[in-house]
Amino acid sequence: MANSDFSQMLSSLKRLYASIELTPAGLDVTVTSSTTSPEQTKGLVDLLGAFKTLAVSMGAGKTKQDKLARDLLKGIVISAEGTEFQIKDEIMQASIDELAKQYGSKMYFYQGVGQREKGDLEAAIAEYNKAILLDSDNVNAFINRGRAHAGKGALDAAIADSDKAISLDPDNATAYNNRCLDRVKKGDFDAAIADCDKAIALDPTFAYPYNNRGLAFASQGKFDKAIPDYEKSIALDGENIFAYQNRGDARSRMHNFDGAIADFEKCLTINAKSAEAYRGRGLARYYKGELDQALADYDKALSIDSSAATTYNNRALALADKGKHVEAMADYDQAITLNDKNELFYSNRGTLRIQQEDWDGALADFEKAIALNPKLADAYNGRGLIHFYKLQLDQAIADYDKAIAIDPNFAEAYGDRALSLFVLNRDAQAEQDLKKCFELDESLRPVFDPLVKKVKKTRHSKRNN
Repeated sequence: MANSDFSQMLSSLKRLYASIELTPAGLDVTVTSSTTSPEQTKGLVDLLGAFKTLAVSMGAGKTKQDKLARDLLKGIVISAEGTEFQIKDEIMQASIDELAKQYGSKMYFYQGVGQREKGDLEAAIAEYNKAILLDSDNVNAFINRGRAHAGKGALDAAIADSDKAISLDPDNATAYNNRCLDRVKKGDFDAAIADCDKAIALDPTFAYPYNNRGLAFASQGKFDKAIPDYEKSIALDGENIFAYQNRGDARSRMHNFDGAIADFEKCLTINAKSAEAYRGRGLARYYKGELDQALADYDKALSIDSSAATTYNNRALALADKGKHVEAMADYDQAITLNDKNELFYSNRGTLRIQQEDWDGALADFEKAIALNPKLADAYNGRGLIHFYKLQLDQAIADYDKAIAIDPNFAEAYGDRALSLFVLNRDAQAEQDLKKCFELDESLRPVFDPLVKKVKKTRHSKRNN
């Protein structure tokens, strides 16, 4: 049937009225209308009947809502007499109850969306709980509750909600994408990549799975795979601030600091109040040696979000490099107050305490960092330095050994171990470590060459005495 025929048929309707009658079994709904001729009435009734047959034949659907709609359609009776036709349906009380539950579920869902937009995640979760209680097939309620859980850091609960959403709708790309991101945050990178692969297969035009898969690759150090994913995400959505942010972070880690700064500046054109972008640009500027510019960026980031522990940590690094140790210590303390589970904050504060010759305080920080993350090479190396300064050389070497075992490319650890070996007159081993140190990072030569000379001079003086 051509669109013009259908339009002509609808325009032929002369009147339309509906009645609803309450019965012991539920509701009887009747819609009556007429056309200008019996032929038009018959054509319209035939068309409506065909629509009903097609809809019913498509199956029961995935959700309670789909099933209810199909049952309502199945009960429809269409009849015609002359120019008048009638559509009747008997809606059972069970269906009415289910409709009421679905309507209520949607209302609670939208209230949850509103609470989440206001930033009240706890209230949002409470509303989503009500929506799910009324309709346990409400896929969107599970998806959105999962995001609220993730926003509160409850990643296991977030993943459980994505699992449920996927069980209800196995072709839901958003649920796979969300589970990917939560698994990245938990460090389950291979499973995260598999989820984003599935999301992309379901919807190749969906920008976020590329970004999140890139984040998983970057977390594994696979920047050759991460960068193309970020670029694909940006190609699909040129205003995707997360992709620019993550590419900027990756470029910083790849020592492409100018590229990183460009990405963070793009973030700021998208959102001038992005604390993350100021922090990212600050870190890139710090690595470039632009300490004043870095500090200005960190100050701006903290003026936007004073609860960001990582920004305090990063500003402390820059302050320490400028010799402002008291201010740096205050920032490390604040970072740890805001997040006492981050091993890097303790390790960095330990390094500052070494500079202040607070050996016991530094040792406590490094041991706390190791307790939080037994695979943190920096913390073992820092604890090794404490043992070195206390002339506990065997313990120092054991810690350097551990740091190198965790990270065989840790240039500074080879240099620090060399110093301990020189003190112990194990020069052949020390020279090998020193050579390895400079092979990995030639910029450390001006640091360690004077220290080696000092150790050898001290050793020589002791022999003469």
